[in-house]
Amino acid sequence: MSQKVQNQAVATLPLLHPVTLPTGESLASVKIYPLKRRDISAAQQHSRDDAVIEDLLLARMTNLTVEDLGELHIADSRRVTETFQEMVRGADVAAFVGRIAAPGTAPAAQ
Repeated sequence: MSQKVQNQAVATLPLLHPVTLPTGESLASVKIYPLKRRDISAAQQHSRDDAVIEDLLLARMTNLTVEDLGELHIADSRRVTETFQEMVRGADVAAFVGRIAAPGTAPAAQ
C-alpha cells in the first residue's frame, strides 16, 4: 500500500476473493476513505484518460496502489467501483458497503 491517507476510513469492504499483493501482504478487505475535489484535480494532472483517472481515484479511495488494484478479482473490482460510484452520488457509503458485504444480499448494481 502506497499512499498516505489523512482521512478516517468510512467503511471496510471485505473481499470475496482475498489476494496476496506483490509485496507479499495478504489482503482480505479494503478500507474506504472519502475523496475530495482535490483528489480529482491530482488525478487529472496525471492523465486525461477517464479510465486512468478512475483507477487513480480508486487507488486513493482504498489507499492501495493502481498495481494492487490490478490484483483484485474482477468481482471485488466491481464492488470497489460500485462503492466509488455511490460516493460520487453522495450516498451513505458505509450503509452501501454494509449492504453489499452482508451475506445473502443481492448484487448492488444491476
